[in-house]
Amino acid sequence: MAYAVEHITEPFDVDGLARRALMSRRTFDRHFREVAGMSATQWLLQQRVFHAQRLLKESDEPIDDIARKAGFANGIALRRYFHRFLGMTLLQYRVQG
Repeated sequence: MAYAVEHITEPFDVDGLARRALMSRRTFDRHFREVAGMSATQWLLQQRVFHAQRLLKESDEPIDDIARKAGFANGIALRRYFHRFLGMTLLQYRVQG
């Protein structure tokens, strides 16, 4: 988990985290859920959204740039997960900020 947070801007996925932990994906998922109370995929997406929140507060960069810096493929993916986790759009968050 610490590695993922420290490297959140880098392109990796849960399979990569499992390999890094020297575990099969299935074993990694089971252990991760026991520790975090959620799937590794959900946790990683949540961490990426949290990072995007910080970037939105700190800069006026375009959404696609922030999305890439938060580890998302594009702004569309960031918009979807941002709304799912926070219940608001990126624009609403920026205006509120």
